[in-house]
Amino acid sequence: MEVEANLRSSLIYRKHNALQASLSNITYLTSLAPACQRADMRFEGAILHETASVLWDKGEIQAAVQVSLNLVQGIDFERQSIIVGKAGVLATLVGCSHYTGDQANHVQGYRISEARLERPDEILSKYLIPSLKELKGNKRSSEAGEVFHEYAAYCYNQLQNVDVSNELQRSEKFRRRKYEEIRNLEQIIRTSRSDIDKRRARGDKHKAKTWIQIDGEEYDRLKRARADSVRQSLDNFLLSLAASDAHETDVLKFVATWLQNAEDAAANESVARYIKDVPTHKFAKLMNQLASRLQDSTEQFQVVLRRLVEQICIDHPYHGMPNIFAGSKTPGGNDKVAISRNSAATKVAHNLQRVLAISKLWRALYKANELYIDFASFKIKEMQAGSKFALVKFPSSNRLVRDIPGLQVPPITLTINIRENLDYSDVPTITKFGSNMTIASGLSAPKIVTLLTSTGETCRQLVSYS
Repeated sequence: MEVEANLRSSLIYRKHNALQASLSNITYLTSLAPACQRADMRFEGAILHETASVLWDKGEIQAAVQVSLNLVQGIDFERQSIIVGKAGVLATLVGCSHYTGDQANHVQGYRISEARLERPDEILSKYLIPSLKELKGNKRSSEAGEVFHEYAAYCYNQLQNVDVSNELQRSEKFRRRKYEEIRNLEQIIRTSRSDIDKRRARGDKHKAKTWIQIDGEEYDRLKRARADSVRQSLDNFLLSLAASDAHETDVLKFVATWLQNAEDAAANESVARYIKDVPTHKFAKLMNQLASRLQDSTEQFQVVLRRLVEQICIDHPYHGMPNIFAGSKTPGGNDKVAISRNSAATKVAHNLQRVLAISKLWRALYKANELYIDFASFKIKEMQAGSKFALVKFPSSNRLVRDIPGLQVPPITLTINIRENLDYSDVPTITKFGSNMTIASGLSAPKIVTLLTSTGETCRQLVSYS
């Protein structure tokens, strides 16, 4: 109990950046180790792991690496009284997953990969790949989530590496220049009347091809490395999100990487393989970004994206359906991309109507949105700020008052938290509107209405059309 209490205290101190206090805890725990061993209690693994974490936070890179390596190489993980996962230790040698906020920024440069203590291929072979093997097929645990997160974060950071990116761009630029040079030389060979100029052009063409071949091997290596980093980061971000809830912000980096590589067939195959295992609540908050990329296409990216968007709408209708309604009501004019997006959203809307579990709710939300649009868009002659009118006086506002309560939909301004259990049965719904509407100030003359919900709460809504 004393060892566990001091370990937890050290962790708390680290989270508050009280590193000297944390180090004092570790020093005390180290002094207890011999007595613990005599009592047949093995805590050295947990103590060394926390010691390494403190050293990482203090920026003592070499010492932290050495302690972690001693832990991996010298501790019998099976005999420890406090479980320390070898897979997690190997993975955290590379990244900084157990840090948060400012602390993560503080130590970001102090891991093996960022400090360039070892080459990228050595990091993969010595730490990340062995950490996956140590999981022994376990894909649903906090340790598995930690390992997958570290692997994904490492590959993601490789993609953000400016040096690697610049080298690939340099190689691409060199190849384009050489190919252009060859085309010009071929033109000279075809059109020149001078044999000397032709011989010189043939010689220069041979040299240019030789340089392309030499540089091409490095270019192909860089391209393969980047493609591998894309695929592995996507794979492991999804595996991490499926394994635990410890790194839910990984979804942001995953979506950014996926959208940036939407035309990569291997990347989309990876996403299709693992995304179905990730709970949709982790994607629901990004519905706006996802829906905006919908296109009416049979490409694999669009197939996988459409399936994800539809599942979000099914599992979290109040967070997904409004985007689909908006997309299906935005025709796009002469913009081909906008027209395609509208067509894709319309197809998703039709699919939602056929899902028995949510078809009634979809129709209700669709109808309610149309009523609101009709209400927002109608004009009243000589409208002035502060003017008050009876809702039953106008056809569109009367339809709002008459039809909305029967649809059993929530107020459009209600904030509904994303629910992991997918149960939205107790969401407050509109039961009644107030008798009047007030005109607010503004160019579009917004209308203010009040309503009563099924929980007895009174809400005010400002409805405008622009």
